[in-house]
Amino acid sequence: MKYPILLPNIFNHPFTYESSNLNLKIGDYVTVPFGKSQITGVVWNQFEKNTKKKYVIKKVIKKLKIPSLKKTTIEFLNWFSEYNIVQKGIALKFKRPNPVAFT
Repeated sequence: MKYPILLPNIFNHPFTYESSNLNLKIGDYVTVPFGKSQITGVVWNQFEKNTKKKYVIKKVIKKLKIPSLKKTTIEFLNWFSEYNIVQKGIALKFKRPNPVAFT
């Protein structure tokens, strides 16, 4: 199954990843491959709008065992991003928990 994963960086859209063995829901924190490293992201509530791109879909590495973001928090971060004219990834960066807590 394909999932939109938002990364806490300068991106204004989630990236598409897939996972066949993990039961993921919106708000779950996951570790995904990004470039030559691994990064923690969040299963988001909407896919990237431009679907005409051709790309290789990578797999989610693991689901982190920490509390998920609530749907209302995701909706707030989407609104905050538009209202303050910042990328969604930067808005997520403000909300994410301390990285040391889930490494």
